[in-house]
Amino acid sequence: MRDSIPAVELVMAKVKQKRSVSQEDDFHAWALEQAQILRRVAPKVPSLDCLEIAEELEGMARSEAHAVQSFLEVLLLHLLKWRYEPSRRSRSWRASVQNARASIRHRLEDSPSLRPQIPILLGRAYENARRSAGAKMEFDECEWEKNLRCLVRGTLIN
Repeated sequence: MRDSIPAVELVMAKVKQKRSVSQEDDFHAWALEQAQILRRVAPKVPSLDCLEIAEELEGMARSEAHAVQSFLEVLLLHLLKWRYEPSRRSRSWRASVQNARASIRHRLEDSPSLRPQIPILLGRAYENARRSAGAKMEFDECEWEKNLRCLVRGTLIN
């Protein structure tokens, strides 16, 4: 009976038994784990383009990290504008800050394995937000405070 099951189904049945992360619990970690598994089984399943599929899954995982960074940029941009242009504060800025926080929170709930990457993503996002805010507000970039902790203390994911 086992001989009648195609090689792909046998390999995938073994993979399912060994899987440690579910897509529902952590999409980012799941995508990376699936990519790793596909790379490992690629020689056993030549009829399946495992390496290409693995690259696609890794790209999906990177997209999750990029989405978090993008929401961080929006959040930081509006926090910078909020701090340096108090006379222009508006409900839309407040809404944008709240929406960015919610989006970050939701992405991290869907992919908790991204949490350790927050310091890196935050640093990149801050540099981009500073550059963007500086251009929009006609500030020289060197005028911005360099201390990110001061700006986002207690405001990031509350």
